[in-house]
Amino acid sequence: MPHSSVESPAHPIETTHATVCEGGHETEYRRAGRGEPVVLLAAPGSAASVALFDALARHRRVYSPLLPPREADGNGEHRGIATRLRGFLDALGVTRTAIVADESAGAAAVAVAVLEPFRVARLVLILTGDAGEPADAVADALADARVPILTAWSNGRGYDAAVSQIERFLSHSSDS
Repeated sequence: MPHSSVESPAHPIETTHATVCEGGHETEYRRAGRGEPVVLLAAPGSAASVALFDALARHRRVYSPLLPPREADGNGEHRGIATRLRGFLDALGVTRTAIVADESAGAAAVAVAVLEPFRVARLVLILTGDAGEPADAVADALADARVPILTAWSNGRGYDAAVSQIERFLSHSSDS
């Protein structure tokens, strides 16, 4: 697969901004690309997340919802966002997808993978260099769910170093 530079893409990515209504909530999102679906959960508007969105959209159909910030719901912050994410996927008719999440949304992405593993073809968690190793409990839960996972490391200044690793991981068949 040819590798394109994240900083200066060879072809501009046409992005659509839209809103979908799910479970009584309106969710704004960006969409671009064609092919297998990928949901990108990353800090909205940051240069790093925009560059990652564009890189993924060169080979895939990418959805990047603007979900609410983490909110306590009595059952753990991630479950409320995970419920919204599942509703978002339902509203779009996406039955199976890869999910790429940064640290701000990693718990919600893991919750969806554990609660509905049939929906998650692959899971990528992007961590900064100082985050430490993922918890053994997360790895065990995902192993039980049989969801392939990649932990990609960011240097804290962007996702450039992780893009090719993420691309290779997502390119493997979800049946492998």
